[in-house]
Amino acid sequence: MSPKRATRSIGQFADNRGMEMALSLTCPRCGSEFASAIQMDAPTWANIKMEANIERCSNCGYSKRYLKADYFYA
Repeated sequence: MSPKRATRSIGQFADNRGMEMALSLTCPRCGSEFASAIQMDAPTWANIKMEANIERCSNCGYSKRYLKADYFYA
């Protein structure tokens, strides 16, 4: 019989300080979140004007026109 190992959630060990957030989208077809092809810091993103941009889901390949309001940092 092997000894029992203590198991913990990875979240207890994760240190996300200093990690950059990625500008992301959610695919309406498969529901996956994926990183946008557009990457910039939040202050720059807040100041740019963009009506729409076509992006392709990295999970299922579905392409869609996304509005600026569809983007979020994750």
